[in-house]
Amino acid sequence: MSTPKMTEEHIKERKEEIRRAMEKITPRIMLDYFEKRIIGQHKELMMIVYMLYTYLQLACKEVITDVPSWVLTAPSGCGKTEVYRTLKAFCADQGIPIPIIHVDLSQITEAGFQGKEANSIIQSLALEDSVLDGIGICFLDEADKKFSPSHNSDGEDINAKTQSNLLTMIEGSVENIPLKNGGARRMDSNQTMFVLMGAFQDLRNSKQKRIQTTDRGIGFICRDVEPSTEDVFYGDITLEDMIEFGMLEEIAGRMQMVVNFHKLSIKDMTDLILSKIHILEQELQISIVFDDNTINSLLDISYTNLGVRHVTNCLRTLAFRAISEVFYDKAIDSNCCLVIENSNSAYIEFAGEQEVQKTHRCG
Repeated sequence: MSTPKMTEEHIKERKEEIRRAMEKITPRIMLDYFEKRIIGQHKELMMIVYMLYTYLQLACKEVITDVPSWVLTAPSGCGKTEVYRTLKAFCADQGIPIPIIHVDLSQITEAGFQGKEANSIIQSLALEDSVLDGIGICFLDEADKKFSPSHNSDGEDINAKTQSNLLTMIEGSVENIPLKNGGARRMDSNQTMFVLMGAFQDLRNSKQKRIQTTDRGIGFICRDVEPSTEDVFYGDITLEDMIEFGMLEEIAGRMQMVVNFHKLSIKDMTDLILSKIHILEQELQISIVFDDNTINSLLDISYTNLGVRHVTNCLRTLAFRAISEVFYDKAIDSNCCLVIENSNSAYIEFAGEQEVQKTHRCG
């Protein structure tokens, strides 16, 4: 294990690497990078990039204090996890040597925070980079799964206990974390940025149900206006909502702000679908043909709880099914293309065998 002096030198060297990398990056460069990968959330991304950029600048400092933590929420499929992926890719592309991890909190239990595994999340950060002693960004996904009460056979709310352990970590603690190759590393979570992420599906459903009940009235008194439940479902979730849902007030108090991603417009969703088709085309190394009816069919299935993730899965299923039907008898090469008719139908077209109207070609 490194001596304390060597450890301090390594930390200074790593911070200097971060500083030199950040000298070449402006906030606009970082925002443009994010907006190329996350569509339709311009105002929200401005806030997110501001917080991430200022933290990367803070990570260079000799003393790190007042590290912000925050919440990112939206219905599933709106791009929450893509924020983590984009930041990870950005730092790799720009040579910023800072650990960035993604943890599924639904897999964390009260028992997972006991004994040697007392700080398994911070341990993940140490395994990602054992030099920086707590500097890094932790995306804690599925956080909402730990905010609603969950009782064991003895009637104990096990989620409340897990939240208490999360609070200790988010508030800041110093622990010696065992490393893979032996020894231990001092990790100070006071220097860590935590991002809580979640769809808060149950909370949204509850709010939607309450609005439906209110709009329709009780008994024989009923409004003529149809309830606008869609706006409620995709509307903003506040810290007050989260506390009512079951988040500890102390955790809410450590969150600097809540960023809400919103429902994409039809234009933005169309652009996102086109980008997914293009990615699939590059991955399969085959031309993909489709028309306006195809896009409309995919739009019909995009506005669900799964969002564009549903579309991505649908496209892959269609492509793999169509390819597998001819894969064993004919060569799949540049002389053929994948024709997607709608969200339920696709086939491989071979040159000269069948003519189809090629209204659009991706790429």
